Amino acid sequence: MTLSKTIPALLLALFLNLPAFGDDHGEEEDQHLNRRTTSEISGFLEQHVPEFLDRLAEASHEEDEEAEQEFWHDARHLVGEYFLIREDLGPGAAKAFLGMRRWELVADQLTEALHDGDGNREELEKELREAIAQHLEFHLELERITLKHDRAELEDLVQEIEERERELEELATHHQEIVREELAERVGEGEEDLEDEDSDEEDSE
Repeated sequence: MTLSKTIPALLLALFLNLPAFGDDHGEEEDQHLNRRTTSEISGFLEQHVPEFLDRLAEASHEEDEEAEQEFWHDARHLVGEYFLIREDLGPGAAKAFLGMRRWELVADQLTEALHDGDGNREELEKELREAIAQHLEFHLELERITLKHDRAELEDLVQEIEERERELEELATHHQEIVREELAERVGEGEEDLEDEDSDEEDSE
């Protein structure tokens, strides 16, 4: 595969394989989606992703109720996913997620303007190139944070496994002693009596 084909394939893979945080949480995500009012969602979008509100303005202008309902559904999902990522991975990851979504919207708007022939084509292509670059940077940052988080969880799991291995080795090392103590507890005899029985067995052998 030539370099010209490899780079677009890599970029496509990066854009398509975004972390699907919302799909893994079920009821937890539902709580995030439903706990905020439309006013709170509008304020959040206006502050962090103003481009997202363009859809609502367009739907309202065209008096398209179905488009408005779809907007609010997507908006709730976006805001809920932001706070879910913030809880799971921290504010840095949540900021990267919003940046990624914002520049994706900007790229979509610029692409539409290019196809419609609106504005200076050279300037639009320059802005689109910057939007794509920014989207990729935020995507890479979110991936880095996610990998760091996953690595930490994996290290904790490895430590837990190693601790269980040590416990298992300890049990194996003191196998006879453990059996003798449990037997004494079950039959109600003292440990000295069992030690005498062990000595008698050794003598007979």
